[in-house]
Amino acid sequence: MTGASGFKVPFGLAPDDSVTQVAKAIRGTTYRCPQCLAPLTLRAGEVKAKHFSHRGGGSCSYESVLHHAAKYRLHQVVEGWLADWGKGPVIVLPCEGNTIGFCTSEIHRPLLRERVDGVRLEAAVGDFRPDVVLFHGDKAVLGLEILVSHEVDEAKASGSSHKWIELDAIRVLESPYTWRPINHNIGKAGRCEFCMEANFHAINQAISRLEREAKSWAEKAKNPEAAEMYLCDPDSWLGKKIHAVVRKEQILAEKRWEKTHSQPAPIQEWDD
Repeated sequence: MTGASGFKVPFGLAPDDSVTQVAKAIRGTTYRCPQCLAPLTLRAGEVKAKHFSHRGGGSCSYESVLHHAAKYRLHQVVEGWLADWGKGPVIVLPCEGNTIGFCTSEIHRPLLRERVDGVRLEAAVGDFRPDVVLFHGDKAVLGLEILVSHEVDEAKASGSSHKWIELDAIRVLESPYTWRPINHNIGKAGRCEFCMEANFHAINQAISRLEREAKSWAEKAKNPEAAEMYLCDPDSWLGKKIHAVVRKEQILAEKRWEKTHSQPAPIQEWDD
C-alpha cells in the first residue's frame, strides 16, 4: 500500500548494508530502504505489529522494495559463501518422479566452488540483465531472477542462452540459502534413491498410449470439448488408468525399498 502516509516494509538495510528482517531490527539503529536508500522508521509499539515505515511520495512500492531486498540478500549470501564466512546455497528441485505422481522426494544441488567464483548485481548477459549473476571467471554460469508479482516473460525465458532460475522474493528473504525455483532452464533434477530403479520409460510409454487413446475418443465424441474437460478429471477413466499404471510400478519400487530401508518410502499418495 502506498500513499502520502507511506507503507509498511518487512525488511531494511542495516548500516553494514545487510538485509535485516524487521523482527530482528534493533531500536536506535538506522535502517534504509533497499531500493531508494532513504531512512526507514522502525515502528515497534504495543498496538501495531513491528514494522519499518516507508515515507510515501517516492517511486518505491511494497513490491519494488521486496524485489530489491531479495536481490541484495541473494548477492550477500553468495558473496559470503565465496568469502568463506557463510554456508553455501542449495538449489532444491522436485525429483523426476514428482512429475508423474510417483514420489515426494526433492533433489538438493549445492553450488560448487569449482563452478562459481564470483557474483554481480544486474550484470549484462547477452541481451538480458538478470537481477543477480553468478560467474566462473568471466563466464556467466547462472542468472537469478526475483519474482514478486510478474514472472519471467516468455521472450526472456526462451531467448536467454544462459542458465537461469526464478525465485520467489518472500521465500528468498525467509530462507536465503534454500533456492526453490518457480521456473528455470537448468534441466531435470534427476531421480531420488527411491525412483532410481523404477521403469519410468515404461510408465511414460503407457501414459502416452493412454493419452493418445483418450484424445482419439474425445475427437469422436458428440461434444469433443466436454469430453476433453471430462478427461482432465482425475476420476475419469483416463485418470484411473494412469493411476493404475503408476501405482503398479510404485508397489514394485516400495518392495525393493523395504529390503534396505527402515523408514517409509517417499511415495506420492493417490486418492483411490
